[in-house]
Amino acid sequence: MSLPIRAILDGADETSSRILHAIGSLNIGGSQAFVMNLYRNIDRSRVQFDFVIEHPGELCYRDEIESLGGRVFELQSFRGTNLVAYRRQWRELLDEHPEWRVLHSHVRSTASLYLPIAKRRGIETIIHSHSTAEAPGFSGAIKRIFELPLRRQADFYFACSNKAGEFLYGKRLAASDKLIVIANAIDVERFRFSSQVCTDVRNELCIPGNAFVVGHVGRFVEQKNHPFIIDVFCEILMLIPSAKLVLAGDGPLFDSVKQLATERGIEDSVLFLGTRLDVNRLYQVMDVFLFPSLNEGLGISLVEAQASGLPCVYSKNIPRDVRVVAPLCQSLSLNDCPRIWAEACCTTCTEDRFSSADKVIEAGFDLRSTTLMLQDFYYRLDNGLKANIREKW
Repeated sequence: MSLPIRAILDGADETSSRILHAIGSLNIGGSQAFVMNLYRNIDRSRVQFDFVIEHPGELCYRDEIESLGGRVFELQSFRGTNLVAYRRQWRELLDEHPEWRVLHSHVRSTASLYLPIAKRRGIETIIHSHSTAEAPGFSGAIKRIFELPLRRQADFYFACSNKAGEFLYGKRLAASDKLIVIANAIDVERFRFSSQVCTDVRNELCIPGNAFVVGHVGRFVEQKNHPFIIDVFCEILMLIPSAKLVLAGDGPLFDSVKQLATERGIEDSVLFLGTRLDVNRLYQVMDVFLFPSLNEGLGISLVEAQASGLPCVYSKNIPRDVRVVAPLCQSLSLNDCPRIWAEACCTTCTEDRFSSADKVIEAGFDLRSTTLMLQDFYYRLDNGLKANIREKW
């Protein structure tokens, strides 16, 4: 079974620690949302974050990070043929910044290449699993090979769910006390339903007040299954002709999904909003949240949607941990036809939207407690109190 983190609150002075987060990009995504939520709420007089990314130019959060006192370092991506240069840039980066004594990696596929470099420099290493599956095909198979060494390389093993832990570390490690499950906590108050915000945003988006709105938040990548969302929405339009579909996010499949909507003749009913930093406001205008992902580590958007009191229809491929407010949740098989999904969306529970945020807090997804736990974890690890941490768990 996994081991929960407990708060470590005693001892420690107020000298700031700098934690290095390795993350693929700083564009909007699930792992990015988790880290940024944590960063915004952590006591930055005690713990500061720096970021290293491997997709140059994907810097949506850069300005905010720098305004909070963090730094961003861009490295070249690993392409398979540049192994020597890839490792060299990591060695040079870590040698230039001896202030980093903790490395928290949210990257799976290449972490096995740089974690040993960090460990040889006495840096404490954390690997964090945010997913439950790899991309299909040859590239996914290669990534799995690179990920296998992670099971013995890191000092600490984090995951957003038990299922995500089993996927990356194997069942044996996931069943041991080495696995630490960190809830994908959110700032619940930001997502609490407001009828006034609902009205304001509907006006901004030119959505009639009585229109039935289906929503989705997620990157336009294969994992999120946008073509299926389009299929389901076509069926919803057969049931509710005035319905609207709101899609927030960007990614490599954005243009192809937009073209698909045009080909299906529904482009006037779909709002492609692109990257948004105000998704908390967008949830307010939705009547149902549609999330048919092929796989998810947890699905932080689903937790956010439930905090806003939104009925959620999502795929059975998503871990059961995401079922926070049970009356709002309905999971379906991706083998079910789009019509079944459409009917589920149109007949969802009408739970009181004002009370759901409190239920999310009660379920342990409130950011405040998670932030306190990780803040003290980072601080103690950075100050050489690793043994003390083990004793506290």
